[in-house]
Amino acid sequence: MIIGTNELPDSDVRVFFKNKQIQSEKVAGWTDITLNRLGRCYRTMLYEAGVIDKSKNARRIFKPILTPECYQWLEGHGMEIFINALTGVR
Repeated sequence: MIIGTNELPDSDVRVFFKNKQIQSEKVAGWTDITLNRLGRCYRTMLYEAGVIDKSKNARRIFKPILTPECYQWLEGHGMEIFINALTGVR
């Protein structure tokens, strides 16, 4: 959302895990099957949370609507960065 796109293609998930492999020796040891399974689980969780749709390729990202109570709670607990990430603000 911050970079201005409203889609999550499968390639972005693969790139995310490839970057994690570079950052961690433990993750670098994971098999491709494990990484594919994690990618599917990640997309399933985002779908079930109502953040993305269930298309087969590039999934559309839904911008969440924060209730005033949620916004105030996040702000009151020093979590402005999460507000920005959720709403797509830089």
